[in-house]
Amino acid sequence: QVAAIACGTLANAYARSGDLDAALVNYDKSYALASKHHNREYTATIVSNQVGVLLDRAARSEERSRLAEAEGEEEESAAQLARANKDSQDATKKVALALALTRNSKGLVEVKALLKAMAIEPRASVERFGQVKEILQNLPDSGAKAVAWIELARFGSDKQQLDALDSALAVAKNLGDRRSESLAAGEIGSLYERKKNFALAMKFTQQAQFAAQVALAPDSLYRWQW
Repeated sequence: QVAAIACGTLANAYARSGDLDAALVNYDKSYALASKHHNREYTATIVSNQVGVLLDRAARSEERSRLAEAEGEEEESAAQLARANKDSQDATKKVALALALTRNSKGLVEVKALLKAMAIEPRASVERFGQVKEILQNLPDSGAKAVAWIELARFGSDKQQLDALDSALAVAKNLGDRRSESLAAGEIGSLYERKKNFALAMKFTQQAQFAAQVALAPDSLYRWQW
C-alpha cells in the first residue's frame, strides 16, 4: 500500500509539472499496486486522476494537430489527432471504471469520479449535477469540499453556478481557508461580470484579491487582477 501511494504521489508531481507521459506511467504503477490490496477508494482516486491527465494530454495533442495542419504537415497532424482520440477513448473507459468503484459511496471520491464523468459526457451533466450537489451537502466541510463546489459550478446554469460558488465560499470562510475563498469569490466576480453587474463583480473580485494576499497565493491573486 505504501508503494502504491508513493507512485501516486510521484504521478501527481509529474502531472503538476506538465510531464503527462511520466504521470500516466506512475499512475499505472500505483493502480496495479493498489488493486492488489483491494483498496477501492484509493484505486478510484488513481483512476480519476488518470482521467484528468488523459484529457489534458488529448487537448495537448489536438492543439499540436492544429498547429501541424496549419504548417502543412498533414501526416504529423493526423498522428497527433489519432493520439488525442485514443486518449479520449481511454479516459471514457476509465471514467466508467471510476464510477463503478465509487457507486453509492457518497464521499469525495465518488464526487471526483462524477465530476470527471461530467467533463467527458456533458449531456449527462444535469442528472449528475444533482448527484454531486446532494453528496456535497451531506459531507463535513473541508478544503476538498470547497474545491469540489467550485469545480461543480462549471457544469451548471447561471443560477446553479452561483449557488455552487456561494456554497464553496461559505465552506472556505467557515474553515478560514483563504485560498479557497479567493478562488470562489473570484469565480463569483467573473460570473457577475459576464452578467454585466459590475458593482457586484468588483465587490467579489476585491474580496478574492484580499483573500489571495492574506493566503500568500500569488497565482490566485494574478487571476483576479483587473
